[in-house]
Amino acid sequence: MSFKAVQKKIEGEGYGKNAAGAILASASRNASPAAKKANPNLKKVTGAPAPKARKHMEIEETDNGGYVSKTTHILPHKPGGEYRPNPVTTGQHGSLRSLNSHVRKTFAPKSAAPAAKPGGGSEWSSVASKMLGHGGY
Repeated sequence: MSFKAVQKKIEGEGYGKNAAGAILASASRNASPAAKKANPNLKKVTGAPAPKARKHMEIEETDNGGYVSKTTHILPHKPGGEYRPNPVTTGQHGSLRSLNSHVRKTFAPKSAAPAAKPGGGSEWSSVASKMLGHGGY
């Protein structure tokens, strides 16, 4: 029986198409060695891709006119597992300009330089201002 046929059979039991595919993939990955020997196509089913690391930043204005940024680096707990937040990195910034520089360094893609905007600057210019709801520096 083909994978599509088995998936349709699982769908007939009341599951959606994606859920049926996930159930079939899980069963295929957990198949016994004897089943994999009888049906070598079961070996082609690989695990789910591991979740990617990500970052989350919160910015607060302080009473003295400065800014505090709290960056949480969220890494996957284990391949296919749930996320767990790592300890928070806190930065203190005396001006909006230094905060903006910090935001650009933290979130700008490392693979390429920021794209230039028609009016000058880059797509990351005044990101902190936008996050705080300010018009710019």
